[in-house]
Amino acid sequence: MLNKGILETADKNLNRTSYYYPIVRIIRENQFHMPLDYFPLENEHENIKIYNGTTLVKEISSQAIQNALNIMLNKILDGSKTFQIPELNDFFGEMQITKLKADSQHKKDIEIEINSYNLGAFVRWGFSIKSYLGAKPTLINAGKGQILYMKLSIVMMKLCIKQMT
Repeated sequence: MLNKGILETADKNLNRTSYYYPIVRIIRENQFHMPLDYFPLENEHENIKIYNGTTLVKEISSQAIQNALNIMLNKILDGSKTFQIPELNDFFGEMQITKLKADSQHKKDIEIEINSYNLGAFVRWGFSIKSYLGAKPTLINAGKGQILYMKLSIVMMKLCIKQMT
């Protein structure tokens, strides 16, 4: 997304469509819970810029990102359910990425600010990183708190339905 500067869309079967959204920036938290802004390429001769507030932290070439993507794709295709890619440690360090997923308290791992022509405004969308490399991903990691909440929700829903009838 940083190299292309767009968020492509897909249909319900995940087939790419011709629609896309221009990316203004990608927002991630670093290990100190400080937001970092990743600005995509504006043209092929520029670098991707990483900011902490108004301070430029790093510039990364599109070629460095493309090289990392090629390594990652090859390792994913050759890998099993769980694996590491030590060849990318330096790259992730350069990109200021110390973890891929956000803490369990956060519902989104990454935010993308796009230019929505339909709305005529900039919109921020949050995403959770899921993978089909191992078992199918879950939307909720059931623990004692979630089970209690789900039971309460079901009871509340039954009460509401009963009152409506």
